[in-house]
Amino acid sequence: MHQTHADTHRLDTILRVTGWGGAITLLLLPLIAMQFTDEVNWTPGDFLAAAFLLGATGVAMEAIFRKSANWTYRIAGGIAAGAGLLLVWSVLAVGIIGAESDPVNLLFAAVFAVLAGGAVIVRLEADGMARTLIAAAVVQAIITGIALAVGYGAETGHELIEVLGANGVFILAFLLSAGLFRIAARAQNSAA
Repeated sequence: MHQTHADTHRLDTILRVTGWGGAITLLLLPLIAMQFTDEVNWTPGDFLAAAFLLGATGVAMEAIFRKSANWTYRIAGGIAAGAGLLLVWSVLAVGIIGAESDPVNLLFAAVFAVLAGGAVIVRLEADGMARTLIAAAVVQAIITGIALAVGYGAETGHELIEVLGANGVFILAFLLSAGLFRIAARAQNSAA
């Protein structure tokens, strides 16, 4: 059994180093690209925002890994953290609905608030995280409905597909994560 614990610890270390190394690599890629092309033009503020988002995601993953050794729980947490990162990054970079400057994109702060606030309130407990992710999916769906009701996506069928597709990906990711957290909670309850 001691060997199993050592193997798990070694794997955790490898995953942590890979995750943080990947975050640093993602930050370096635009800096390197800026040396070779004018198409990439990040400002110091862009690098700061990216560092904050990647750092916050890394801290969330650290908390998830420390909370449970259950791989279903960890995968659920990774999906939730990754979807949260991509949601914020997408809103800031290009906008999920319309352009990033469209005010409707400000509504997505509610999804992030549900994710972050819910995780804190439930203290990352698997069952509470499942409910938090379902709530995030519902809020994302409501925002999509509001956007469609006020006319976003009505211009062409292509825009409608973009609005439904982009939001649908996040909704599915949140629901997948919720389902995995629910499985992890059942495993935890049956082991207790």
